[in-house]
Amino acid sequence: MVIDLLEQTRLGIPILQHEWPLPIKASHSGRFVDLVPLSGDHADDLWPSVAEAPDSFTYLRYGPFDDLNRLRILLDDLSTRRDQPFWAVIPKQGSTQGWLSASNFDERGQQINKLKMPG
Repeated sequence: MVIDLLEQTRLGIPILQHEWPLPIKASHSGRFVDLVPLSGDHADDLWPSVAEAPDSFTYLRYGPFDDLNRLRILLDDLSTRRDQPFWAVIPKQGSTQGWLSASNFDERGQQINKLKMPG
């Protein structure tokens, strides 16, 4: 007996949209964390984690950082990128704990390839 895997793994109604816009750089509130557009203002909260974990930057194009000001400059730069939105990750009970980005958008191919979260 041949099992029709497609029939068993139905995900729902197909989405018929042909192009997808880039994600809007806006705040998003979830059950456990809030995502807010990243800015240099998040550097003070992030600095202790960034300073203690230089290996977090091994595969990134930036970091590790020698001082808080260099981190702030980077965050300000990341916050201005039009083709790659960045968000600060803030738990409901606490301060900024990291940042993330979605990248490698293909608006016609309807995909987002990467999600990064240093810090």
